[in-house]
Amino acid sequence: MPKKKPARRPKKAPPAPPLPRVLSIEDDAAMGQFLRAVFTVQGFAFDLATDGRLGLSLAKQRRPDLVILDLLMPYKDGFEVLRELKDDPETHSIPVIVLSSSSREEDMVKALNAGAEDFVTKPFRARELMARVRRVLGKAPDAQ
Repeated sequence: MPKKKPARRPKKAPPAPPLPRVLSIEDDAAMGQFLRAVFTVQGFAFDLATDGRLGLSLAKQRRPDLVILDLLMPYKDGFEVLRELKDDPETHSIPVIVLSSSSREEDMVKALNAGAEDFVTKPFRARELMARVRRVLGKAPDAQ
C-alpha cells in the first residue's frame, strides 16, 4: 500500500510591515481630528498630543517616523519642543515638519535652523502636506 503524503500546510504570508507612524503635536482639536483623518486614509498610524509636554513624552515612547508640530501650544511651545527633540539622542533623528498658522519669515527661519525638515503654513492643502511628508520620509510620491 503506497504511503500517503502529508497534507500541505498553506504557506503563511509574511507579516505586513508596520505602518509608518506620525505624531501630531497640535492643540486645536478640530485640526487634530482633520490630520488624523488625512493620515489614516493615507495608510499611516497616527498619534495626537494636545500640548508640548505630552508630545515630547509620546515621541520618546512611540518613536514616530515623523512629527507634525504646531508652534503655538500650551505648556511648551513648538520651538521648545523642536529644540528638545533635536537635543535628545533618543529623538534627534525623528524628522519634524512644522505646521503653523504663522507665516512670519522669522518663525520659518528659526524653525528650519532649529532642525525642522519643512515648514507648512495653515491653511494648507492636504495633498500638498502629504507630498511633503512623503518627501521627508523618502517615500514614493502619492499618485492622487
